[in-house]
Amino acid sequence: AALPPPPPLSEGGYERLCRQVSGEGGDAKPLLGLKVGLVRETLRRDGTVEEGVLGAVDAASEALRGLGCEVKEVSLPAFDLSLPAYYVTAVSEASSNLSRYDGLRYPAEVEAGEGGDEGFGGRSLMAQIASSRGSLLGDEPLRRILMGTYTLSEGYGDALYKRAQVARKRVQQEMLARMVAGGGECDVLLTPTAPTTAYACGDKELQDPLQMYLGDVMTVGVNLAGFPAVSVPAGMSLGLPVGVQVIGAPFEEGAILNVAHHLERSLGLNLLPPL
Repeated sequence: AALPPPPPLSEGGYERLCRQVSGEGGDAKPLLGLKVGLVRETLRRDGTVEEGVLGAVDAASEALRGLGCEVKEVSLPAFDLSLPAYYVTAVSEASSNLSRYDGLRYPAEVEAGEGGDEGFGGRSLMAQIASSRGSLLGDEPLRRILMGTYTLSEGYGDALYKRAQVARKRVQQEMLARMVAGGGECDVLLTPTAPTTAYACGDKELQDPLQMYLGDVMTVGVNLAGFPAVSVPAGMSLGLPVGVQVIGAPFEEGAILNVAHHLERSLGLNLLPPL
C-alpha cells in the first residue's frame, strides 16, 4: 500500500526547518566570514541596468555585510558572452528537438491545400509538415526553430554553434575561478536577477524578441556553466519587485540556500504589492 503523504508544515514548523537547514541559532552574524563577490559586469551604471535594480543590489550588499559577510567586487570578463552563447545553444537544441514534430502521425485538422500527393488531404509531404507546424506552433517556437536550423546549417555550424560552446566553456571556467572551490576567493557570487523590473502589459518591449532576450542576461550564465543559483526578493522599484541572484559553486546548493534564507530574513521586506 502507498504511504500516506506527510502532514503539511505549520508556519512554526517551517521556521524550525529553515533554522535547522541554515544552522541558525542566536548568532547576530550567522554568515560571519563568508566571502561574497559582486559581479562588476552586472552593475554597469550606463543605463543598461535600472537604477532601482542597482539600489536593491546595494541594499542586499549592506544586509550581507551586516550578517558578517565580506563583500567585494569581482570581474567576469566573459559575462558578455553568456547571452549570445546561450541563445545560439538554445535555438540549436530547439531546432534539433522539435524537428521530429512533423504532424505526419497526428496531423492538425486544417483545410487541405490544392494539388500534391494523395494521402495528405491533397497536400504534398512538405506542405503537410509546414501546415502542421504553422498551425500548432506559436511565433516564438517557430522563430527558435528557424534560427536553430540556421545555426546548425552547413557552413555556419563552426562559425556559430561551435564558437558558442567555446564561449560556454570560458564562462564556466571564469565563474569557477572566482569561487573557493576553483581556487578563488568567493564562496558565492551576487548579481541582479534581471536588469529591469517587470514590463507593463502592452509595453513595446514585449513585441521585440531581442529586447525580451536581453531580460535574461543575468541568469543565462549559470545555465551555461551548470552552477546552482537562487533568486531572492530584494526590494521594490516604482511599485514593482526586484530580485538578486545568489550563485554558488557546483553542488553547493546548501551554501546558497543558507545565504538566501538569512538575506531574506535580514531584509524583512513586505512583498505584498500595493492595491
